[in-house]
Amino acid sequence: MTSSAVPAIIITGFLGTGKTTAIQHLMKQKPSHERWAILINEFGQIGMDEQLLSPGVSQKSGIFTKEVPGGCMCCTSGLPMQIALNMLIAKSKPHRLIIEPTGLGHPKEVIETLSSEYYQEVIKLALVATLVDPRHFHQDKYLSHETFRQQLSIADVIIANKSDLCEESDHIALRQFLDHEIHQDLPVICSEQGQISLEDVKLYARAKVEPPIQPLNIDEPKPTLISTPVTSRVLKNNRLSPIPAEANRNLQEPTNWPEEGYIFAKNTAENYFSYGYRYPYECLFNQKVLQDFFDAIQAIRVKAIIRTEQGFIQINRAYDTLSTHKTTPLKESRLEFITEQPIASELLNLLQEAVTS
Repeated sequence: MTSSAVPAIIITGFLGTGKTTAIQHLMKQKPSHERWAILINEFGQIGMDEQLLSPGVSQKSGIFTKEVPGGCMCCTSGLPMQIALNMLIAKSKPHRLIIEPTGLGHPKEVIETLSSEYYQEVIKLALVATLVDPRHFHQDKYLSHETFRQQLSIADVIIANKSDLCEESDHIALRQFLDHEIHQDLPVICSEQGQISLEDVKLYARAKVEPPIQPLNIDEPKPTLISTPVTSRVLKNNRLSPIPAEANRNLQEPTNWPEEGYIFAKNTAENYFSYGYRYPYECLFNQKVLQDFFDAIQAIRVKAIIRTEQGFIQINRAYDTLSTHKTTPLKESRLEFITEQPIASELLNLLQEAVTS
């Protein structure tokens, strides 16, 4: 491990625990002289989290993001993560790296990738923080879920988020489960609305790793990061090789919108179902009708940035908790929602009633 190795923080947790919100709070604490790289993995296919973080992201701010939509970025060959990570490092030359795996992904595979020989001289895993909603520790569907348990087992610290919505019995259930099912020494920090401290991140780090004084310079000799031959843009011999157009086809801006007037994508894994939509800027949404639609389909998770008559609105819903606020305008509207049951096409079509123009 060299002194130029970038400390990496993994922010994991199940669906709706507040991972993206926690990263937003960390972004506000970034030292002005540092450059941060944030790699985001989403269960949905549309790509929402990078849009949610975008108001604080720019070269001027020193924060760079890269998104891998469509499920666990480390499954099968792990190439989606490696390609995205290498491109992000090449662009940002970061002092610190933050990774947010999907709430239904396998964080052990992310750790294995970061710990591989290809990244030994580049990245040092500093901390795994797992966000939880203490109310979930009364429900067997979470406690028996393999991914939920794995997220706890690999943690250096547990962030008990949404503590303002919890009863004392919820925190007791959390502590008892950790003591009996995981291990007794696992520290727990209580948090509200994803507010976590960068100082806490440093306090619970598995190794006291400080950001390099000089950011990683890929123009200097570095080891090959991916040895498997792939047609992609990767850091190899300090040069960026071409990446095929199809590698980013889901993220490209459409040159022509489909005849139906929107782009639709869906995904399914571990008995959860995601549905994503993109609408052109010209479309306006009725927020009340849209909320009624989310109630009708029993969405457990909603992320949306939509254009309304009042301007662009960000919607964030996890189970029964809803927040909305005005946000920076985008070139289009996007929304993604997750359910525990597949939605019939007839019910999905009701979404179009919320589009007023």
